[in-house]
Amino acid sequence: MASAKSGRNLIMFSMWMEIPSTPAAAAAAAASAANGGKPAAKQYEFVSGGGRAIHFWTVRGSSLKKDSGRFGVKFKQVPLLCATSFNTNAGVRVAAGTCTGAIYVFSDRDVVDEFQNHHLGRVTAMTTAMEGTFVISGSSDGSVCVHNSELQPVSLFDVKKVRVYCVCVLQISSPICHRVGPDCA
Repeated sequence: MASAKSGRNLIMFSMWMEIPSTPAAAAAAAASAANGGKPAAKQYEFVSGGGRAIHFWTVRGSSLKKDSGRFGVKFKQVPLLCATSFNTNAGVRVAAGTCTGAIYVFSDRDVVDEFQNHHLGRVTAMTTAMEGTFVISGSSDGSVCVHNSELQPVSLFDVKKVRVYCVCVLQISSPICHRVGPDCA
């Protein structure tokens, strides 16, 4: 077990990073092996954030090392409410939902893109499906949006009668039970 302090910022989310499974990730691993085992970019394993901060962590034995996310001059540092990691052809990315309704995309620990107008309210929940092929976001405006791995909207669901605080994907590859009753095992 490892532990570390995150600082004064409120923690709204924490998660393990998606395992790279794209051809680009395989190529990066091969380049790393050719480079004496040194990765081309730092490989983060854990992400936490909230408030106006996001932290990318590496785990080594029982210790954690934190690097803060970088917003640069192009992207406004706003409160982050949720996040998920997903695979792209360029490698693993982190999508973070904001209080403004925008979704920031981090590569390594830098914001590289911002997607607006997918939600009108705060982005309060995010997850992935199909091994990171789809990113699903939920908002306080009562919408759930399914995005492809480039964060382009694929489907939008209006669920205004409920407040969206959490989204998850259930995948069942085989039937568990075909009937309901006491003899259903």
